[in-house]
Amino acid sequence: MIVDTDMGFDVDDVVAVCLANTLHMNGEIDLLAVVHNTGCELGVGGVSAMNHFYGHDNITVGAWKGQFGSDCDKHYEGTSGQNQYLSKVIDNAAMRGPVTSSKDAMLAVDAYRKVLAAAPNASVNIASIGMTTNLRDLLATKPDQYSPLGGYDLIAAKVAKIVWMDGMYNFGCAAGNIGPADDCYGSAQAALKMPPNVRLVFSSKGENPDIYTGAGMQTHHPQNSPCREAMKDWCCSPNGKWGVDGRLSWD
Repeated sequence: MIVDTDMGFDVDDVVAVCLANTLHMNGEIDLLAVVHNTGCELGVGGVSAMNHFYGHDNITVGAWKGQFGSDCDKHYEGTSGQNQYLSKVIDNAAMRGPVTSSKDAMLAVDAYRKVLAAAPNASVNIASIGMTTNLRDLLATKPDQYSPLGGYDLIAAKVAKIVWMDGMYNFGCAAGNIGPADDCYGSAQAALKMPPNVRLVFSSKGENPDIYTGAGMQTHHPQNSPCREAMKDWCCSPNGKWGVDGRLSWD
């Protein structure tokens, strides 16, 4: 499994990445990589901290590097932007992982190509729980040191299924909040140009009953848990945005 996340805006990504690490730890999935998909350079640092907490520094991480969403502190719900909790986790020596920013990380498309090339055919599922920048770019990649296949053929050979979270919002660049707008068209390129043998599943928020998760991290995770810290700061403290019940599990 590969998780492709825009961690930083919200804590539903935190719950998803921490859950993926738990499932990997329990042998229920093989978590090959976690990649970040906006230009916020701190995002992959949050990913690395979550992996590190579970002892999974060996899991490949990668970052999208570009202008789209690169201003971590603007364009979303006031001044905090995509940095709702990232700095608090990364700046804490007890929580940070070996990768603290995109400057320390490989390109997300290289991470994709590395793990896909090494995987058995038709064995990889991808959870796309953020923007579609990485998958768009992966389709256009050329043969390299990882594989003689171009991106389209590599996906066709290795990927069984892609689950896209909330197309209406993520395919619209977070409702236009992290432009530039022309990058929003990447969603059409990513989804419409996928090989026909890859199963595509679209999960749109608002179509099913609300499910809240993550509140239990306050009592069941230790003080040095970045998962707990992010949830506490963002939603689960008395002063948090969404109360003590946790966060909607969109991701």
